[in-house]
Amino acid sequence: MAALFSILLAGLSFFCFFCSINHKITSMRKIFIAMLAAWWAALQAVAIQAVTDKMSAYVREAAAMSKTKKKAAPGEGQMLMTAFVSIDTTAADSILAANGCRVYDRSEDIYIVTVPVGRLESLASAACVRRIEASRPCRASMDTTATLVGATPVYDGLWLPQAYTGDGVVVGVMDIGFDVTHPTFYDSTATKYRISAFWDQLDPETDTSRLPVGREYRGTDAIIGKGHSTDGLQQTHGTHTAGIAAGSGYDSPYRGMAYESDLCLVSNAVSNDLNLIAPDDTYKYTSATDALGFKYIFDYAATRGMPCVASFSESSVPEYNRSDSLYSRYLERLTGPGRIIVASAGNESVYLNYVDKPAGRPEAGSCLYSQENQAGFFVEANGPFCLNFISCGSPANDTTTVGSWQCRPDSATVVSIRLGNGSHGCTATIERYAAATATRDSIYHVAIACDTPLSSAGVLAVTVSGAATDASLRCYSPAMFINGMAEGAPADAETSHNIHAPACFGAVVAVGATIHRTGFTNYQGQYFDYSQPGRNDGVRSYYSSVGPTIDGLTKPDAMAPGDNIVSAYSSYYEESNPEASDIRSDVARFGFNGRTYAWNSNTGTSMATPVVAGAIALWLQACPRLTPADVKDVLSRTCRRPEDGLDYPNNQYGHGEIDTHHGLLYLLGIDDIEGLATNSPARLRAAISPEGMLKLCLDKAPARRISLRLFAINGQSVMEHTLDAGQTNTFSIDVSSLPHGIYALQANSEEPGVSGSILVRR
Repeated sequence: MAALFSILLAGLSFFCFFCSINHKITSMRKIFIAMLAAWWAALQAVAIQAVTDKMSAYVREAAAMSKTKKKAAPGEGQMLMTAFVSIDTTAADSILAANGCRVYDRSEDIYIVTVPVGRLESLASAACVRRIEASRPCRASMDTTATLVGATPVYDGLWLPQAYTGDGVVVGVMDIGFDVTHPTFYDSTATKYRISAFWDQLDPETDTSRLPVGREYRGTDAIIGKGHSTDGLQQTHGTHTAGIAAGSGYDSPYRGMAYESDLCLVSNAVSNDLNLIAPDDTYKYTSATDALGFKYIFDYAATRGMPCVASFSESSVPEYNRSDSLYSRYLERLTGPGRIIVASAGNESVYLNYVDKPAGRPEAGSCLYSQENQAGFFVEANGPFCLNFISCGSPANDTTTVGSWQCRPDSATVVSIRLGNGSHGCTATIERYAAATATRDSIYHVAIACDTPLSSAGVLAVTVSGAATDASLRCYSPAMFINGMAEGAPADAETSHNIHAPACFGAVVAVGATIHRTGFTNYQGQYFDYSQPGRNDGVRSYYSSVGPTIDGLTKPDAMAPGDNIVSAYSSYYEESNPEASDIRSDVARFGFNGRTYAWNSNTGTSMATPVVAGAIALWLQACPRLTPADVKDVLSRTCRRPEDGLDYPNNQYGHGEIDTHHGLLYLLGIDDIEGLATNSPARLRAAISPEGMLKLCLDKAPARRISLRLFAINGQSVMEHTLDAGQTNTFSIDVSSLPHGIYALQANSEEPGVSGSILVRR
């Protein structure tokens, strides 16, 4: 390209010299110079597009900001961005070093680096660099829970071939607002501390020897001495989710799923933490930093020789290019045997945030709504289209139209919009960048800025038109679509395609929420009723995000209880925010080591996610080499299907609600015995004593007869027996003649809560 420019310059100079001695062809000279200038501009645009097409939207934003800042303050130091870089490995070391990059991990051709934002364009211009990507930080999207998902039967070692409690498994939790002193992070006796590694990414005492941000803590004294994550005075989300996944429940019913697992925590940064981040460090906290958080958890587990599941109850809006994004590919390579990532699907189903315009339909759209001065959405298309901004209610429904061909990839397109009979002004800034999916042409990011909250400025409708083009609109928080806000306004928005990242990635287990508990009583005796309209018996919670993903995957993968889940809360948060509204949801408070702690009720897919992560930890204890594909296979075969009449998997429930007990039966190879139920009985317990006596115990004497069958692992029925209704709730049956091994006991009765299967060891 540079050689071509040099030739053009030489030719232009010669022609100008020739024309200077021949005044008769002055007009020809002007025409020719104009043609060359246009050609020059076109070549420059091609060169710039080749560079910018390699950068994701957030990376482009950082590069543009760097130019502006350099002009305003040329002497200031360089800002750094944590990013994924896909690059030819043969030239990677020299190119990355030449552009001031520091490498923190490499997965084949994908590197995670910190790069000076002023060098982003230079790095992208290298022929060996294929793509640079980073996304904005995410946002934070147990007493009966274990029973609801069938985990209770796996905890008692007398019921099973062994006790499955998470022992020997690492549960990693990446979240915000950790109180690492909460007694739920000890064992049930509060003597053994269970958090062994903790990376606080916001810690001001940064150790960049191997981490791009923050500092890590190892060992009980160092971690407890830290007390809380840097954001722990203003956040508490991670204390709650970690307690659901793996808390011991210290002297309470609120025990987590894998309560004897080893814990590894990463406190990352979300959009709510921006006040804790120095402006020059903003671009250090990206999706690439989160990816390093997952790697940190898995690396720690590897040092302990343990399998690991990582729980992530945060999410961000996918940017339409996820099927080929570096983040998705990196996580696909990072996960594998004994390395599972579980993430929340999101709480977006209460919003209309998607508009589909298939080819053949002239136009589709909706009204854009936001209670803030800003709103934003993405446009995806496979061909030319027009984007129309309609000021509904103005004298003529004034429309501002922008054609996709007007949006150059090397610059932002800005248009002005008048709302409210012209009394309020807005601007729409449109940025175009290349789509990473093969089926699409370009992605357009549209940012709306108003002089007042959009909700009070007037009704702004947005439509996309172009009969020959497949196109869609996807808005993101704080904006939403509302259909038909004004007479004649478009009303094409729907609730779909709202699974967030990274749950939308194929290698990640995406979790949605079901409702079982409809309310709770707080520590002051106040009852809060959170029942939902319609059914409340284990169906999908109204807010739980639904698929498909932007790339067409069926998601979520599984569901778990997410409403009114009780778990640990940060004592530091409660101490610093005594008037916060969520403190009213404390169901109990208690003292420990001179501090006051709480159990708190909370709701969301954030709560459902660690339930599934904890269940998978129990499965990993039984089968340490499970892969993400294996987990999804178990889910497909063992999940409870909340609604009849639906095909599973589907985009509301995935495979259904997780059933921990049934999953273990499947993994142990004994779930296909004819006549053996996959659910466990709620009221019956069983075990075989060392002397060979099958001991059975009910919570009270049965009023109806109970039929028993004992199956060997090969499916053979080895015993049948009947328990009569009577005065006793305990029974003994001699099975000493049976060989030692694992057996499955099936109980059948009209007595409520008695039918089901239990694993016993002889």
